[in-house]
Amino acid sequence: MPVRSAPYVKLVTVLSIILFSIVGGIFFQISLSHYKHDAQDLAQYDAFFYSKKLSEIVAENLAATVQIADFIRFNRGASDGFEPYADLVLRRYPYVDRLVLIPNGVITNIHPLEGHESAIGINVFGNEVLRSKALIDHNLNTPSVSAPVPVIDNSIAMGTRVSVMIKDQAKEDVFWGFVASAMGVTHLIESSGLVEFTKQGFEFQLSEYRKQEGYVVISQTDGFIKENSIQLELALPGTRWFLFVSPKGTWVSKQTTYSLGFAVAFVVMLLSGISYLIARKFFERSVQASLVEQKTKEAEITLERLSNTLDAIPDYLVEVNDEGVVAENHYSSERELMKWLPLHPGEWVVDCLSEESMLAWGQAMKTAFLDGVSTGLSFRVELDEDEKWFELSAVYTAPDDLKGRAAFYLFLVRDVTERIKNEAELRISAIAFETQDAILITDQHNRIIRVNNAFEAITGYSESEVYGKNPAIISSGRHDRNFYRKLYQSLNNIGHWEGEIWNRKKDGTVFPEWLYITAIKDEEERLLHYVATFRDITQDKNNQQRIEQLNYYDALTRLPNKTLFLEELEHRLDVMSEIRYRRSAILYLDLDNFKDLNDYYGHKQGDLLLKQVASRLVDIVRPQDTVARLSADNFVILLEDADVSVNPERASYRAKHVATKILDELKHPFVPGAHELVITASIGMTEFGADTPEHTSEDIVKQAEMAMYEAKQAGRAQSCFYQPKMHERVVQRVYFETSLREALSKEQFSLHYQPQFDVNKKLVGVEALIRWNHPENGLVPPGEFIPFAEESKLIIKIGEWVLMKACQVKADWLKHDAFRDINMSINVSALQFSQDNFVEQVRHALDQSGVNPNTIELELTESMLVNDQDDVIRKMQSLKALGVLISLDDFGTGYSSLSYLTRLPIDQLKIDQSFVSSFSEGSRESTIAASIINIGHNLNMEVIAEGVEQQSQFEWLKSQGCDLFQGYGLARPMPEEDLLSLLSQ
Repeated sequence: MPVRSAPYVKLVTVLSIILFSIVGGIFFQISLSHYKHDAQDLAQYDAFFYSKKLSEIVAENLAATVQIADFIRFNRGASDGFEPYADLVLRRYPYVDRLVLIPNGVITNIHPLEGHESAIGINVFGNEVLRSKALIDHNLNTPSVSAPVPVIDNSIAMGTRVSVMIKDQAKEDVFWGFVASAMGVTHLIESSGLVEFTKQGFEFQLSEYRKQEGYVVISQTDGFIKENSIQLELALPGTRWFLFVSPKGTWVSKQTTYSLGFAVAFVVMLLSGISYLIARKFFERSVQASLVEQKTKEAEITLERLSNTLDAIPDYLVEVNDEGVVAENHYSSERELMKWLPLHPGEWVVDCLSEESMLAWGQAMKTAFLDGVSTGLSFRVELDEDEKWFELSAVYTAPDDLKGRAAFYLFLVRDVTERIKNEAELRISAIAFETQDAILITDQHNRIIRVNNAFEAITGYSESEVYGKNPAIISSGRHDRNFYRKLYQSLNNIGHWEGEIWNRKKDGTVFPEWLYITAIKDEEERLLHYVATFRDITQDKNNQQRIEQLNYYDALTRLPNKTLFLEELEHRLDVMSEIRYRRSAILYLDLDNFKDLNDYYGHKQGDLLLKQVASRLVDIVRPQDTVARLSADNFVILLEDADVSVNPERASYRAKHVATKILDELKHPFVPGAHELVITASIGMTEFGADTPEHTSEDIVKQAEMAMYEAKQAGRAQSCFYQPKMHERVVQRVYFETSLREALSKEQFSLHYQPQFDVNKKLVGVEALIRWNHPENGLVPPGEFIPFAEESKLIIKIGEWVLMKACQVKADWLKHDAFRDINMSINVSALQFSQDNFVEQVRHALDQSGVNPNTIELELTESMLVNDQDDVIRKMQSLKALGVLISLDDFGTGYSSLSYLTRLPIDQLKIDQSFVSSFSEGSRESTIAASIINIGHNLNMEVIAEGVEQQSQFEWLKSQGCDLFQGYGLARPMPEEDLLSLLSQ
């Protein structure tokens, strides 16, 4: 020890401190315990007041429940008038939130009901959570209080419940059910004033004690600590509540603890100081003797430390006198500096240094002379094509004559070459750091230490807001733990990770970014930093989405288009090919007569109609089903696949069910604009599954489309399932369509003529009937190819050819006197008649042939009268103006409205052969035929009957006044040469 008497002084001082500290500690603990008990007593008193308030609120809830129970007993179990009475009770007891009736354990009435509609119908005896408590209340037949009670809206409530018994006809008590009240826990806490308790510096926990579960928390503050709390018990019906109270922090305030501790410590230190002074005075002489020896040793140690310090400093120390001569230098371990700065003692500084270096030294000496010190000057030294940078600091010491000290400069020279290089690299890095991509750097503990301007611009966070925080501050919450686990596995294994991720901006906006993270490690593979760069790819995603929308979605309805639908169907086929007993179905829907509506109301209304149809289809099907728009008015629906292992018809049943729903829904009018529109649809359906692996998506859609056409042919506004024979019909239709086009171009058609006779069986007219002279199949009757001609709309061209050909033939017959007065009947299809230029076609045929119009009779069918009668009338009047005759074919089988007969310029009615072929006197058919004859004659029309095959039919029709006759019983259709031969006979 430096002073021999010091141990004795220290011993006395330490013993004094120990003794006084023990006494002070005991006093401190006694005083602290006294303060704690006072604080607990005050809290116990205040808590008693709040517990009393809680008991009153619970009692008020129970009283309201009892009043409702009395109401039920008084009404002998009837709940009529419950709402107004409950409203009165709630006004009387404002602490009650709602009242509930539970007859036979089933919730039937809640007042007020808003927000609790889903609770109606819950059976408390059938609910696993509610059953046990309900059975106890029922068996004990006593009021009960329970909390916390989970409510349907996910809130927590306090509830009271009373078991209600009513007298039956035998005057015996019968269990009716429960009456309950509920009060939200939040409302309960606020009403009791416990919130104010927290403002006084306390935390609390309100709990219900249950035998099996122990203490169940009703409500508690975030800072509550049960181990540091006091408790009060609230005795309630059927349960026990406990109110636990703890302080925010400790029972004794920090200020009181610190003040008491400071006072005790001050007294201890004061007494210990007095003891120290007494001991020091006692040993003062010994201390003075030892002081000189101690100071001497301290000086030696100081000199040794100073020498070691100078050796440890890597800088170059140079002392220069006021004349500029080097007095001393100290290079320590960096002897290499001597070749760069050869400043030898006794030499002039200006002779040792270069001119560039001397400028810095001269400036440093000038500044140090004026200010006493100079720092921060740098200069460069070149040597053997190498260079170093040095930083120069200088201190000037003025002369002191009293001490005999001359003036001198002390220079400190430091090699800063590496620092200059690092600063240059940092400047380059700083420029690179401020790119358009955001950059985020964290330390090894994943705390943010640096971000660039692009990060601030993209996220909205400044560097100060995120410094020291985890990058999770911008997490979007869209990725689960497994995603981040794989991300950090990649960082740990290969040192980087790259990919798309969703993050959140400061304003809450979630955005996609392309992220690249690199783990920075030192030479020993220890983690130093994470560097993350990312860019906002929202625009890229939007562009990609727009491209995908254009490629895969219909622009009008926003439904998947044909491309996306076929891809989805192909994917479904791939999945189902590996799963047995799974089948699905698609529905192909075509709107009936949509083109007519579109043409009449305009394309804008048509587009709105398509959008509304698409919306209804999406609403009808399930979310797992896919609705797509293939083309103009064609929609297709892919149903979710079903397990058919038990019921093989399940997929087809589902398809039929959806088709029926669609057809029913389309019966409701659409309002795409100012007009209400009703449109029907034809639906084709087909099934597919693992048992049809050879079918492609195109095949399946084509099958459904075939079925759709079958539904149209069956009368439209209905659905039809695909059958293999439909494919054969399609093949046949394609064959006929191709062959019919070829027949038109190669003039393979010809006309046959069926004679028409008067009552004397005199030939007065002929009906032109088309025949197809097929090069391979011979003569093809019209019944085989006309339906296909109508489907392909080739009937328009064929009908135009028949019109022109018949007029030309009739004009040629004018050369024969026998044919001069014979009429030529020409059939006109509904599709041909609907053409806007049909009247022009007739005029052109008449003009080109030169035939007498009065000998040409156009046969129109009743079906064409159904649509636009005004347009039909205008066309007929135009035809009559040309001079041609008009015959109404198939009368009695179609529209058959007598009103149009009075409006249309018809010359002839033709009785359909269906009434003639099944004719028998007195039958219904004969009655209809007679009526048609009478109607025609009353309207000044000629009547002709077709399909006359028997003499009896001819005689009966003749007796009824029929004018003309036609049929196989009189003459079959024949070529022109046979007809000429017949006339010559």
